[in-house]
Amino acid sequence: MGNERLRIALGVSGMTAAELADKLEVDPKTVERWITTGRLPHPRHRRAAALHLGQDEAQLWPDAVPAHRAVEASRAELLAVYPHRSDAPPELWWSLFAGAHDQIAVVAYAALFLFEQHPDLTDLLAEKASAGCQVRLALGDPTSDAVRQRGEDERFGEGIVGFPPNRGGLVVGQ
Repeated sequence: MGNERLRIALGVSGMTAAELADKLEVDPKTVERWITTGRLPHPRHRRAAALHLGQDEAQLWPDAVPAHRAVEASRAELLAVYPHRSDAPPELWWSLFAGAHDQIAVVAYAALFLFEQHPDLTDLLAEKASAGCQVRLALGDPTSDAVRQRGEDERFGEGIVGFPPNRGGLVVGQ
């Protein structure tokens, strides 16, 4: 079984397996084996790889560290779970958007609740995009049957096919 945590950490860091191998002074095939077969690296390579990837060693290789460290690392993966979006405090949504620097991505049918709870969200997203933050919104096509059905299911009627009013500052694209 492969090491998906290591694969994801490489992807997030933007580093290739070959680049990590170069930094660790090991053969690129060795790093590939760590990823694809789950082979456990030597402790010094685990520590160095975690450092280069900005990850905790226990996060990348939970089976290689004492049980108490693996438990601590796994607790860090989830800070809170909200079964329904309405269970998340409104200020949490705002803090997530306000604290983003590199990218913001929203995938939803309409995400109307965000703009209803935070009337200045469009302005904030525009500011973030102007500052170099990648802002991507993937919303349902208001003319699609799926969005219309969702509106009926949620008893929004035509409300779900709307998008927040155009405030003239937010351009979303590649």
